[in-house]
Amino acid sequence: MLSLLRGKDTTGLREELIVLRQMQLKLIMQKASSNLDKQHQIRQVRRNIARVKTLLRQHNVKV
Repeated sequence: MLSLLRGKDTTGLREELIVLRQMQLKLIMQKASSNLDKQHQIRQVRRNIARVKTLLRQHNVKV
């Protein structure tokens, strides 16, 4: 996952962040309605969001 993210530019990372946030919201809603079978997915998405934000920050510092 991280190697794929490192290959993306700032625009690609922002798009990925939007997708991940939408996925996170969907999972949280499923958890609230007790329809979520795989609880670990919430943690994975949260960590992936942090990875994307870190890479965005690194891109901004280099420029």
